[in-house]
Amino acid sequence: MSLPKISQGRDAPAFQEYAASMMSRMEYRLLNLSQRGLLYTLRLECWVNQSLPRDPKKLAIVLGLPVDEVATILPYLSKFFHFNGEILTCIELEKYREHLQEKRNRQSEGGKESRRRFKEKLASTANNGVKVPSIHDVSNLQVLRQDKSNSGKSNTAYSKGGSLKDYLDDNDLPF
Repeated sequence: MSLPKISQGRDAPAFQEYAASMMSRMEYRLLNLSQRGLLYTLRLECWVNQSLPRDPKKLAIVLGLPVDEVATILPYLSKFFHFNGEILTCIELEKYREHLQEKRNRQSEGGKESRRRFKEKLASTANNGVKVPSIHDVSNLQVLRQDKSNSGKSNTAYSKGGSLKDYLDDNDLPF
């Protein structure tokens, strides 16, 4: 099962997690170091792949870890993962992924609505004979004038044959 892409055709690159939220959970605090290591390895894998094989032997092969270690530790992690048939998923991360997708969809819909309102406004003003400036209308362009504070003096660094000292002497510099 592939979930929809988040933006620009790519999956969300990361999930946000507050360390205190995980570290304050009693289930986490009761894990030893190797159990915590496998927990985070599985969470990271679940973020990238959405699910993993439930079977400890297949899971160990996917993770590149010893089968006996994975088989021994996996039961301790049952409070963090959902075991459904042949697959293991992290419900917490899937809910977060859905949240990101919903947020992206709302942003997309908001952008479409804003564009629709802009087009309506543009059409209504065009029907009233009022000319609405376009971002591509060259008649609205203005020529930028040069700074006239050093009238008669060039703002180039220094001309051929001139020295840096002459340039510094001829121009009012703030230093």
